[in-house]
Amino acid sequence: MKFAAIATSVLSLALLNTAHAGNDGNRALVEARWYTLDYLEKRLAVINPGLLKETFPGRTTYAFVDDVPGYPVKGANLLREPSQTLQGAFMRWPDPKSGNVLATAVDDLCVKNAALGLRSLYRQARQVAHPKPGQGIVIAGISTGELKSAPQDLDRTPSRNRDDIRSVRPTDEGRIRCNVYRTVTNRSTVYDISVVMRSLGAYWK
Repeated sequence: MKFAAIATSVLSLALLNTAHAGNDGNRALVEARWYTLDYLEKRLAVINPGLLKETFPGRTTYAFVDDVPGYPVKGANLLREPSQTLQGAFMRWPDPKSGNVLATAVDDLCVKNAALGLRSLYRQARQVAHPKPGQGIVIAGISTGELKSAPQDLDRTPSRNRDDIRSVRPTDEGRIRCNVYRTVTNRSTVYDISVVMRSLGAYWK
């Protein structure tokens, strides 16, 4: 991945996400980044080891719709219906006190929210699964894309209709899409990160 050297800062995302993610007619998609699981693991080991462990617990496999099945499964689908997750964050730029690089900050937000999406799919499956000790699980049929309401509306309310997600096929080896949106105002530029995922099933290994 190529990173541009631009100064940036990341604000308190947890406090501001919900308010900012609403309707904005000035917001535009500026980049769609695709991530491999391998890249997520390596970057999380640097920026958030705790999230790494939660996202990739032992004997857990994430299988995407564009992958050739190469894993053994046991029994029926554990999910009664497909699961989905909506993740996102934003940052405001510039900040004269910051020495960060914009592209790196965006990349780290993409990695974090992609990991949060996978963790959410895993936890949803485990809520209905009752494994035996040491039994592995496959989170299968994963697809990613974007909200149909984007870029104007990036609301991540969990109760959003499942038809609000538009799946997008990957163009390279990356499987997880991170959407980067930009809103330019008179005072600053705001970058929104949006990661949406679906899973069609979960199976025992």
